[in-house]
Amino acid sequence: MKIKIISFFTIFFTLFFSNSSVGLDSPNHLVKAKVLFNEIYDINISEGQYKVSVELLLSWDGDIDLFLKKFSDNVVHGEKLDNFLKEIWYPEFLIFNAENPRTTHYQTLNVYDGKFQLFERFESELTIDADMPQYPFGNLNLNMDILAFSGNVNLMEFVPEEIIIGHNNDQDFNHKVIKGNWELDEKKIRASQMKSLNHGGERFSVLISNINVKHNFVNSLFIVLFPLFSIVILSLVINNYCPMKFDGSADWRIGGQMTLFLIVPALKFALSSELPVTHYLNFTDLIFIWATLIISFGLILGILGNYYVLKKDVNRLNLSESLAQKFLPISAPLIFAAILFYVFI
Repeated sequence: MKIKIISFFTIFFTLFFSNSSVGLDSPNHLVKAKVLFNEIYDINISEGQYKVSVELLLSWDGDIDLFLKKFSDNVVHGEKLDNFLKEIWYPEFLIFNAENPRTTHYQTLNVYDGKFQLFERFESELTIDADMPQYPFGNLNLNMDILAFSGNVNLMEFVPEEIIIGHNNDQDFNHKVIKGNWELDEKKIRASQMKSLNHGGERFSVLISNINVKHNFVNSLFIVLFPLFSIVILSLVINNYCPMKFDGSADWRIGGQMTLFLIVPALKFALSSELPVTHYLNFTDLIFIWATLIISFGLILGILGNYYVLKKDVNRLNLSESLAQKFLPISAPLIFAAILFYVFI
């Protein structure tokens, strides 16, 4: 009989403490989250920032009877919403990577499917790690980190449900969500945890939305790459078809290379509003440097060739002409290939 009693209490306490430990490990509130991006605009690689217009829907279990007694199944907002939120627990958050506090357009609260649903539409200016060395090719990650601050992970935790780009209906068919010369490549949403100085370094739940966009390189192809390739080809043509052994070639040779040399910085200045200014050399920067180097060597060899003609130094003239007409046409594509290897591989 004693053995049975001891076994009974052993099983009872084991079940009790196992249930208690589960209760301690799991958060009191699991907050399901849906994120919808209405607009993504002013993507600025130079400043490392972009702007968003977002709709956020949070749902969680709570004392819905109190809400139903006061408002039935109505949707509340404004002063009614503010007063009711003072009576209950609800998920409070901030945009962790925002430059300034978000601008809230409106909030609503209702009960749906036995859960509270808090809806908010807001705008915010966000910071990003704008590393895009392959610009205008490659991808850029636009992240939005929503950090909970109404309780640590023991009190609340985000449960990501869905990330949506624009309203999928006929009225928004022509609405471009991602503004500018960008298009969607990938989207994902996940939850994580972050340590805070608050409460002695406790962990708080973070909802991370990642919008991966790629630059539409067709526009850059016509305004950057095509003009630069044309300038380099013209420089090589001038070297080959204006040899110094003919009278009058020096004016064409040196004058033409000088003109092309000045066109390159003028083109970069004209496109300054289109091209990002970064702390690293991106693909576009390297292409401008490449074009400048090829034209500079052509100009220097032209000046030296004219000098050797005046000095009647045939051997050095032949050497400079050989460099201009054989070395540069070979080295130009090789240097360009090295740039491609450096940036993309």
